[in-house]
Amino acid sequence: MNWLKKTFRLGEKIRKIFKKRPTKDDIENSDWVSCCKGPINRKELEENLWVCKYCGKNFRISCIQRFDIFFGQNRYEILKTPMPSEDPLNFESYKDKILAARKKTGQDCAVMIAKGKINGIEITAGAVNFDFIGGSFGAAETEAFIFGVQYAINNSTPFCFFCKWWWTKII
Repeated sequence: MNWLKKTFRLGEKIRKIFKKRPTKDDIENSDWVSCCKGPINRKELEENLWVCKYCGKNFRISCIQRFDIFFGQNRYEILKTPMPSEDPLNFESYKDKILAARKKTGQDCAVMIAKGKINGIEITAGAVNFDFIGGSFGAAETEAFIFGVQYAINNSTPFCFFCKWWWTKII
């Protein structure tokens, strides 16, 4: 092989490396999700309650999606929870992270509380959104959780709480 062919092959390898890759937004807005058997259509996943039909992997879902599955599509009411001080300990760049998470998820904090009926029984439920700073509990999340429990006690309803997405398995 002469030096000219070697140079062309090297150029092809460099072009493959610098090929345009999809951005994070492109991946999130795609109709396809990657799993064990290759790409899976999002509609199929939604019909299967966000569980891969091949391997049983549970995909992350938001609080709204969780409540839609639990209560039924739009058959619940989101309760407004109290919001404490943004950053009581004044951590560096924490306010920026909170603002970015709010913009990304559309939620005030990682925990949402809702009320609805299942088989005629009024239920108070809470859920954690992992996309909101990893679902970590701060002052706002703790206040929301306590509010949900107190609301259930005051209204004599059962309280159901859905923790981070990997702890729950839908069968």
